[in-house]
Amino acid sequence: MSQAELAQKALAQKELAQRPALAQKEWLTAKELEEIGGPSESTSAKWRMQGIGPAFVKVGRSVRYHLPTYRRWAAAHERRSTSDAIEERLRRGDPVLTSSLESLHPESLHP
Repeated sequence: MSQAELAQKALAQKELAQRPALAQKEWLTAKELEEIGGPSESTSAKWRMQGIGPAFVKVGRSVRYHLPTYRRWAAAHERRSTSDAIEERLRRGDPVLTSSLESLHPESLHP
């Protein structure tokens, strides 16, 4: 079993222990997702506006998260340290991070 699959399984077990009824649902609101250990409702809203975070669907004004999809997303974003995210952004060539680093230490990016 891969690291991502193990993380997904651990997350599912944690959810079951915390809120068995919610963890059995296939589609959750942002509030329900928060209740089983996901991001806060306000963080979910910010992520939706920024186009980041787990996939969601909108039906009218209602937002729903597909629980199996959220679990895969969470497992794929597992980190071992806070610097992991920065290193990933640098590998992808994140323009905001690169320009910030250039302004602080221009010689480090262009030897």
